[in-house]
Amino acid sequence: MESKIRQFLTENLLQKIIGLLLGVLLWLVLSNMQDPLISKTMSVPIVYDESWITDNNYVVTAKPGTVQITYRIRKSNISKVKSDDFTASVDLSEYIGSGIREAPETTKFNLVVQKKSSASYIEDWEYPKTQSRYVEVVVDTIKSEMYPIEINAQGELADGFQMGDLLVNPVRVRVTGPTSSFANL
Repeated sequence: MESKIRQFLTENLLQKIIGLLLGVLLWLVLSNMQDPLISKTMSVPIVYDESWITDNNYVVTAKPGTVQITYRIRKSNISKVKSDDFTASVDLSEYIGSGIREAPETTKFNLVVQKKSSASYIEDWEYPKTQSRYVEVVVDTIKSEMYPIEINAQGELADGFQMGDLLVNPVRVRVTGPTSSFANL
């Protein structure tokens, strides 16, 4: 009996191995046809840590709000994907300049994109394919000045009426904001 089993296992061994490999290959092809991998793209919001910027008398006047991430997933898992499966963050404390030379100044900051470990249904992901691994942020200095309040009377008074002294309180106001915006005041 033992020799018959040994003979069955060792006879035509090459054909049996090839048959097994073909069977596994056929199984992989058929399972992939029923639930193929597909590529999708999603917008992920960028979270900025601006504490260092505001603490050092700077202000961010322009920054991108989202980043595009391409991922691959099985068709059966598409409904599981959410934008919070990925995190995109920028730490603005990486500001290398010792000071802004010309306000406003466009500066590049590293963008860190990560997939959460709980999103195991995402097979593969790429960031970025067409974008860079940094974002351009416009940084400006904060300026504060006092301005007098001027009264400009407009329009005509009806007959029989006359205008008295116009008073305003306070007579001056402090304006604080990005230095580049003061050119319009």
